[in-house]
Amino acid sequence: MGLRTPCGELTSPRPLWSPRAPAGVFREKIDAIQAPLVVVGHSYGGAPVTQAATGASNVSHLMYVAAFALDEGGAR
Repeated sequence: MGLRTPCGELTSPRPLWSPRAPAGVFREKIDAIQAPLVVVGHSYGGAPVTQAATGASNVSHLMYVAAFALDEGGAR
């Protein structure tokens, strides 16, 4: 028995690309899963997963692996 591990994937960030753009993609995935989640962000992915997970009731933990964690409101 294994764990279901859905994955969102980002291409390399484009210049002047806001973390809000990919955050919407991740939030759709988070909202589609009706189970407690641990959301992991790696490298640049830390910024959009922080935005995506904010306020999601099914996210129990955020994990950052060599990632950027923003202060509240930091992606504006």
